[in-house]
Amino acid sequence: AATLGFDAISGDPAAVAGQAIIVEGSILEARAQNHGTVMVVDDRRGCAKSPCVVRVLYGGETAVGTGDWVRVYGQVHGAFVSPDGTKVPEVTADFLLKGKK
Repeated sequence: AATLGFDAISGDPAAVAGQAIIVEGSILEARAQNHGTVMVVDDRRGCAKSPCVVRVLYGGETAVGTGDWVRVYGQVHGAFVSPDGTKVPEVTADFLLKGKK
């Protein structure tokens, strides 16, 4: 099935909520939260100008950390608004693969 890339979701993530996406890149930050894992990924797939930051919500705890390379398969959830007002696309992960570039 066709999936979106970063540039297709960065403008208005809410407009494409529920659509399939693959996020692939280096983890900038990861933490366990509420029996799940929250990751901030610099997405390299469909990104014309780096950095392309995506917040990924994974429904389980997994051993990932800063600098790890991941490929995430999921759906666009909408946008996360950081405390400083920056909007970041948010993705709900169905599953992920951890590996090397």
